[in-house]
Amino acid sequence: ADHGSADGARGQAGLEGDGTPVSYRIASNDTVGRISARFGVTADDLQWLNPDRLGLAGGFILADSTINLSGDARGLRW
Repeated sequence: ADHGSADGARGQAGLEGDGTPVSYRIASNDTVGRISARFGVTADDLQWLNPDRLGLAGGFILADSTINLSGDARGLRW
């Protein structure tokens, strides 16, 4: 679920027709911890969903990158 935009997680969520978040476009100054909290997952979950995104687990993420939030899309690039 998307708990809404907050400091450190102000990017754009990509949603399925039923409102389920499946992707997230990172905004400037977003952090892994805040993105995790916004979607109710852990930083480890985000790393598992995005195995090719080096640095994600360490908190280094790039604005305007899109990450997966869905296990069905694990490893895919948006």
